[in-house]
Amino acid sequence: MQPNPNEASTTATLRLNQRSMPVESAEMRLYISTESWRKQKTWFGIHRPTWCYGENDLTASWNIDIVVNEDSGEDGAPAPSLMFRIVPGQPFPSSLAALEGIQLHDKEKTLSEGWYGNDAPALENNSLSFGRWQDEQHLILTWSAEYDDWESDPKQRASMLFHGPVEFKGIRMRVKQEEDATRFLLKSLPTLDQQGLEVTWGPWQDLGRSMPADRRKWRDVIWKMRP
Repeated sequence: MQPNPNEASTTATLRLNQRSMPVESAEMRLYISTESWRKQKTWFGIHRPTWCYGENDLTASWNIDIVVNEDSGEDGAPAPSLMFRIVPGQPFPSSLAALEGIQLHDKEKTLSEGWYGNDAPALENNSLSFGRWQDEQHLILTWSAEYDDWESDPKQRASMLFHGPVEFKGIRMRVKQEEDATRFLLKSLPTLDQQGLEVTWGPWQDLGRSMPADRRKWRDVIWKMRP
């Protein structure tokens, strides 16, 4: 993919209730969770909640993290983050390169979970708009949201708007067996052509004896666009 000369110099900006500020870093990933917390029948016929793993426990979501400055992470400081769930059956492009033009809205407040920062207001009415790719690792993103301005008296509704390039950290997943990865990816994003993706495996991780045996060892896998 060739860089877009019209957007190569674009810098990210964040507007909080009409107050504009530069952005130190902005990252986005498509994370596929392979576990869910749900009730499962035990040997004694009792249904108890437990961590379950497999094709029936997959959740795909866009995850965005923005760092404004060295204060991001402090209580009340702006450090917007978002998890926007991809609904099963929702149209998805055949390639990551074709994301441009896709828009996602959560007016019902059921698909996304966003935060202004640590110990800060929730971000609601989240909307995402995917723009052009600058290269294989950066694309233009617009993210708008609303929040309760805790600093105003009386408390008022405020707006947030992010626009600019984000670093795409890939499609990410954590599996118990290597053979699960391709199958889970196909289940989560059935229209995505995996031939256009380059896969990278992380090392096996042992979470220690404090974890149950079936949740102790994991391996991370990342897919990105081929150069």
